[in-house]
Amino acid sequence: MLNYFLIFLFSVFQIQPDPDLSKDRDALLITAYALSRLDGLAMENGVLRRRVEDIARDTKFIHEDISNISLAKLAILSTKGYTSGLREDLFRTLENRVSIDSRGAHLATPADRWIYDYY
Repeated sequence: MLNYFLIFLFSVFQIQPDPDLSKDRDALLITAYALSRLDGLAMENGVLRRRVEDIARDTKFIHEDISNISLAKLAILSTKGYTSGLREDLFRTLENRVSIDSRGAHLATPADRWIYDYY
């Protein structure tokens, strides 16, 4: 059942993009992460992979706006066929966030991010 649901999500973002869902970068990254863990569902050359790359290359979003959960998932995704420079930048940013959080800094929860309600 879970596989059918994830394939549906794949179609939402890749085959027939829903404009409202497609704008939510957190949802796209978490969907890409979940799909990457399924056997037999190749994301190597698809639209979803290109969208993940576009997000990963948006330095303002990566350094300032991305949620911690999405950044961690994106860093894990970057280990599967993405360039080493992109992967290193993502892990460096993630490590920086972890270091800042461990010193007691607080990251405010944005009001318009539904993903925080999930956790």
